[in-house]
Amino acid sequence: MLELSIDLADVTRVADRLARIGPEQLKAGAARAANRTAQRGIATLRTQIGARVALPPAFIEQRTTVLPATERQAVQEAVMVAPARRASASSLGLRNPLVTLRNYNPAQLTQGVKYPNASIAKLIGKWGRNPHKAGAFLRWQARRGDPMRGIPVDQKAAGVSVHVLRSARKRIATAFLAPARAGNRGIQSGGMAVFQRQPNGTLKLLHGPAVYRLFRDAARRAAPDLRTLLRDEATAEVEAIITGALA
Repeated sequence: MLELSIDLADVTRVADRLARIGPEQLKAGAARAANRTAQRGIATLRTQIGARVALPPAFIEQRTTVLPATERQAVQEAVMVAPARRASASSLGLRNPLVTLRNYNPAQLTQGVKYPNASIAKLIGKWGRNPHKAGAFLRWQARRGDPMRGIPVDQKAAGVSVHVLRSARKRIATAFLAPARAGNRGIQSGGMAVFQRQPNGTLKLLHGPAVYRLFRDAARRAAPDLRTLLRDEATAEVEAIITGALA
């Protein structure tokens, strides 16, 4: 004969302990689950962005962050953020979320001039026709290059090469390097930047892919996996709370 018995006192004690699990414990657990998911998610998205474009990891990290969930929220929500507007970017200490091409390792390209110094040595200092103005004259001058832009003597600008995608560099034939002022769109400090002259003569500062756009695309692709991860983290939290109540 096999007898099975249950002590109702034990069952009552288990029920009492489970009854002590209140909404505050569950809210705290939900916040922890959301925050762990967000931290793992932001690390994954940063890695994916860095694998796609040639931006330093520190640059990407500076422009992405997590707004953690707290127990005071009605809905436990941790938000992964890459600001797209100047106002929201200022919360990360950024003046502008735009990314100029100077952040993509630009290199000045050059080619030989038509008349190097050796070919005009006897003409230097003498008058010659101005090639830019009919009927005008200019004195022949020795070519000096442009050390600031990395253009050697007897060479001239021939576009700019930038490293945007990890896979290869890209040549922009009509672009050139020139000093930039802080305050230009996407410029937070002086230095050289990539420009392009417009038909009306004005200079256009060239930009590359912004981190917030790359972040948005990567987040869209990662959303299903992150939802699964959040569910698993939340389940683990609930199990831990129950185990703690029964211990």
